[in-house]
Amino acid sequence: MKINKKIFFAVTVAFELIAAIFILCKISLIKKTAEKENRIYRFECNFYDPFNPLKGRYVQLEFTDEKLPGDFYDEICKDGKFILTGQVVYAILSKDENGIDHVTGLSLKIPENRNFIKAKFSKHYRSSDEENDASYVRIKFDFDRFYLQEEHAEYFDYLRSQDHPLNIELYSDGKGNVIQKELYIYDEDDGYISLVEFYKKHHKKGA
Repeated sequence: MKINKKIFFAVTVAFELIAAIFILCKISLIKKTAEKENRIYRFECNFYDPFNPLKGRYVQLEFTDEKLPGDFYDEICKDGKFILTGQVVYAILSKDENGIDHVTGLSLKIPENRNFIKAKFSKHYRSSDEENDASYVRIKFDFDRFYLQEEHAEYFDYLRSQDHPLNIELYSDGKGNVIQKELYIYDEDDGYISLVEFYKKHHKKGA
């Protein structure tokens, strides 16, 4: 029995190590591909619920580009196709004059010669406002949690009441997979700087 427990423990540890190595290799590959093919994207975002002892040390993010015009749904379903909740879609991207990326279309297949990332379809719905009969598409990005040290997360819970625009920078490979590069917050003196830099600069001042 003791031998079996030791074998089980050894196999479990080996499996976890292999999984960790695989994840690190995947992250490295995505980063190299992104830098080589210039697939580095930046999205505007807001944060909420940044500190919760039951959930862990992360900033929860929400993106305006997760809510899209209903025409995007009509375009990809024009041949009678039906999209299921949770189905992978490809969000086609375009940069604005400030270097911020926005979703300008959706595709069920990997777009050719376009900038894009993976997302998941959430729902297609109509506005509940009687004066606005528009339809919308809701998609979900899988990079909506940014992990950081607990003291930083608790500090950014305090910042929710203030106006500090955020944007997140991402690496992406040629298949739409992404990893987070950095989360930036706007500082009046220095423009967009990392959360850690912002914390170091303002926390001791009581800002």
